[in-house]
Amino acid sequence: MVTDKFGRSVGKLRISLTDRCNMKCLYCMPEYPIWKEKNEILTLEDIFAIAEIFVSKFKVKEIRLTGGEPLLRKNAIKLVEWLNNLRYTGLERISMTTNGLLLKNYVDSLKIAGLDDLNISLDSLKPETFYKVTGCDVLNNVLTGIDKAKQANFHVKINTVLIKGINDTEIEELINWGINKEVEIRFIEFMPLGNINWWSKEKVVTMNEILEVISKQHKVQNLESKIEEPARRFLIDNKLKLGIIATVSNPFCQFCDRIRLTADGKIILCLFTDFGYDIKKLLKASKIDEIEEVIKIAWQNKPQGFIAIKDKLLNTIPMYAIGG
Repeated sequence: MVTDKFGRSVGKLRISLTDRCNMKCLYCMPEYPIWKEKNEILTLEDIFAIAEIFVSKFKVKEIRLTGGEPLLRKNAIKLVEWLNNLRYTGLERISMTTNGLLLKNYVDSLKIAGLDDLNISLDSLKPETFYKVTGCDVLNNVLTGIDKAKQANFHVKINTVLIKGINDTEIEELINWGINKEVEIRFIEFMPLGNINWWSKEKVVTMNEILEVISKQHKVQNLESKIEEPARRFLIDNKLKLGIIATVSNPFCQFCDRIRLTADGKIILCLFTDFGYDIKKLLKASKIDEIEEVIKIAWQNKPQGFIAIKDKLLNTIPMYAIGG
């Protein structure tokens, strides 16, 4: 087992299928994103080859497909089918994080291909606020996608990034909606990623503030959480499972077991980084042993995380280019 200098071992791989997105969320996308050219992006065969290395050599149990928006990637369903075959060598779970805009068209195909669960972004239930956050007037499309995912028996988690002055007044409404829809809600603290010049601590709705709002109207119970999971988990009114990802106010970095592969072939160890290990050339040359060694060295040098840089924020690689 490979461990880093803080004793953490790799457990989960996040793969960005594309840096492109069909939304422009305030917390993710800079004002003028720079997209990679098509010839810079890994092929599906490349992605699968790297995933196979992670599962067979590094004992990764869970893979999550991200973007950009992963459903913009042509033949994303085919990749899910290929990854499903890695269950024979130890893979246990295949997940996807999506903004939900195209989801209604792909739900059935994703289920057949072998996808296990979906995290779907939903930052507001109000059309005007949804548009303010995402730059798109497509709330109904997303809500339809969520309904179809539930009908297909996907385990669904809803990701909501809370920003003061934007959508922080919707906590109660989202909780009640989650209870009604029987979907898990995850509130995420606004992090300094993507449009970093727009971020400030004053815009962060902290975990304590979220719980204070909820506890005024609901019974809140702590649930046991795996130490390597980013969300602190709660049960609301004995009905709704709630997760809060408190990266800013209560970082979980000391237990992080995630490693990321960008769409253009870089190994990223942390969202809050300005560096990636490029393995694309090695992959094209079929130097599998060297790729394994680079991954090993990368993990051994995994940075401490947001804990270490929260008072001196870096110009990180944009969120849309890393994958959530």
